[in-house]
Amino acid sequence: MATRGGLRRLATLYGMVEQMRSLELRVAAGAVDDVVCASAIEALVHRGQVDGGRAAMAAGDREEWSVAETTREVVEARIERLAKLRVVREVKLDEARDAHKTSRLKVEQMERVVERARAEAALVEDRKTQAVADDRFAARGAWTRAKALRET
Repeated sequence: MATRGGLRRLATLYGMVEQMRSLELRVAAGAVDDVVCASAIEALVHRGQVDGGRAAMAAGDREEWSVAETTREVVEARIERLAKLRVVREVKLDEARDAHKTSRLKVEQMERVVERARAEAALVEDRKTQAVADDRFAARGAWTRAKALRET
């Protein structure tokens, strides 16, 4: 019985680890989505600065063009940093995905082990019940034979 209880606790532990890995996977996916969203916003800002710089150049406003160019360079640097950050976060996402997959497989294996242990325990219990029934039958048969011998 202690083994079955231990297996149940171990299966619960594996389930909790799988839930933790699932949460890590969702967090990593969210982090990648955040970087993708920030990159899209920066791309729009970049496009706006390029267009603003062209408009300023066409209007002959050197100061506005200079501001647009400086801002464009800053935005490009942010886009570059976000691209690097995205690569890092995608690597972490892949690692989290692998850890979750491994954890899920272990949970499934543990569930099979627990199910096998339950089946074995049920079989042992059935055998015990059958043995008790067989003993009663044999005892009753012996008692009936003994009674028949005494009566003769």
